[in-house]
Parts: sequence; C-alpha cells; structure tokens
Amino acid sequence: MPEAASEVPAWPGVSEFEVARLIRRGRARGRLTLDEVIDVVCDAELTSELISGIRTALQAEGIEFDETVAVEADGEEVLRLVRARPLEYRIRPQTGTGQGSTADSTRLYLHEIGQVALLTQAEEVELANGITEGNRAETELADLAAAGELDRTAGSEVARLRRLQRRGDRARDRLTRANLRLVVSVAKKYGGRGLPLLDLFQEGNLGLMRAVEKFDANKGFKFSTYATWWIRQAITRAIADQSRTIRIPVHKVDAMNRVLRVQRDLSQELERDPSHNEIAERTVLRPDEVRDLSGWPRSRTTRCPWTRRWAKSRTPTWPSWCRTWERWRQTKRPPGACSATPS
Repeated sequence: MPEAASEVPAWPGVSEFEVARLIRRGRARGRLTLDEVIDVVCDAELTSELISGIRTALQAEGIEFDETVAVEADGEEVLRLVRARPLEYRIRPQTGTGQGSTADSTRLYLHEIGQVALLTQAEEVELANGITEGNRAETELADLAAAGELDRTAGSEVARLRRLQRRGDRARDRLTRANLRLVVSVAKKYGGRGLPLLDLFQEGNLGLMRAVEKFDANKGFKFSTYATWWIRQAITRAIADQSRTIRIPVHKVDAMNRVLRVQRDLSQELERDPSHNEIAERTVLRPDEVRDLSGWPRSRTTRCPWTRRWAKSRTPTWPSWCRTWERWRQTKRPPGACSATPS
C-alpha cells in the first residue's frame, strides 16, 4: 500500500525499511519481543526519545510489547548452563583452563554481585540525580582549569564542586553494581550464540555502564527497563561481531592437539624435528592430514578477514597461512583487529 510508507515512524539512526518491516511483523503477530526491536535499532543511539518513540509507535499499532526482565537472585541456572556446554562456555580455550575453573569463576562472580542489594525506584532516581550533578560539577571544574581560573576561584566553591564530583562517582558505582544481576538475567538468554558466558556478562556490563551515563530520571523511565535496552544492544552487537569469526571445528582442534603432542614427544625421543610420516605413523593419520593440521592456527577462532578466506580452504597449509597473514598485515589494520597469530 503506497500510503503505508508515509505512516512509517521515523526513528533516528534506523532504516525506514527496517522499521516498516518490523511494524508489519508486529501487525501480523500482534506482538514483538524486545530482541526483535533491538535487532532493528542495534546501531542507533538509544536516547530516551527514541525509546519513547518506539513504545508510542507500537502502542499506536496495537502491538503488544513486553520489556520486562526478571532479575534472579541466584545463578544456579547459569552454572548449570556452564557445566552443560563445556566447549561453548570456556573463557579462553587456548589457555587450557578446565571446566571446573570456568564454573568456579562464574560462581564467584555471581556470589559477589549477589551481595549487592537491589534498589528501589526512589533510590535509582536519587542516584541518577547525583550522577547528573557530579557530571555538571566535573564539567565546571574542567572549564575553570582550561580557562586558568581554578586558582582564582574561591576555595569553598572548588571544594563544593569536587565534593559533588566524588558524590557522583559513588552514585555511578552504586547504580552500576546494583544492576549487575540484571546483566546476568539478560545475558544468559543469549547463551549458545558463539560467545562464552562470562564474555556475555562483560559485554552486558559495558552496556549497563553506558545506560548509567545516559539515564535521565526526569524522563519517567524505570532504570532497569531503560538499562535493559542498552544491555541487549551491547550483547547483540558483540554476537553480530562474533558471527564474523571463523571457528575451527572441534574435531580439527582435537586432531591438531594430538599432532602437536606427538610432535613434541618425537622431538624429545629423536632429538630432531620429526617428519610428517613419522608423526602420521604415531597418530594413525595420513601424512597429508598431518601436514594440513600443522597449518591450522592454534587458536580455535580468528576475526581476521584474510584468515576467513584461508580457513575456507579444504587443505590449508602453513605457507598459505603465512602468506595470508602477511597480506593482512600489509593492509595496516589497527592493532588488535585480529585475534589470531601464526604462532
């Protein structure tokens, strides 16, 4: 319908086509999940005005929209998830840490955040106002310092501004810590999508900190509802980035580890580097398989786009990996853009 296009609400930073498609989906089903909305606004700045506009538009269309997230006091379900999926939820597979250490780390983290009391809405508003005053005081101090007037300002005024700044820092810390359990409740719903559980917590915590900085208590939002948008957006972005990561199959990792172990043993026995044939005889693999496995990087994952092309090859070899790595280095990517190294 041509008139439908003019009825599409304008959401800053969001494609009109994506908005129209989301609205059509909501009309057809009568409801939308927060995840579906976050997928559309993943790259947008989540201002209070944008969130209010989304709510208003969905309500006008008669689309049910549930934003609530239940905050759980304990983390036993999360711990069961860690134990049930040992390969997916290892923190750093290349370090050789076991399942027990991952579960212990998760248990310790959940225990620590469980000691922090949840806040009432009145306390959230008070803390948010304290953060706003602290930010304002910090800006005033910075302006005075930049203008060279800090020393000429009355000592009592400078002390007042610094006191407000410290109070704002404490309020920011308390509001963040009190909502770490909210991050856990949101993050665990994204398990099994390519990121370890503790990484999901970390990404969600970054979104929470962003929400703390952006929250305006005068807009009428409950902080936990507002923060949920930022937490989900941060996690969704991280998962989208991870989806561009190339994963080495688990059976390849096991075979590669076996080859490396045998290679090390034979080097000690023979006091020289063993040949592919000698390794193949000990590992019950074909020599060409040993040669190919020797070419895989030791990390299970890599974000390097050049590596993606190399990893798709049926028979990757070490020279091809080195050539690919060198080509990628010549692109002068920013440091840290690739997590794999040909070691």
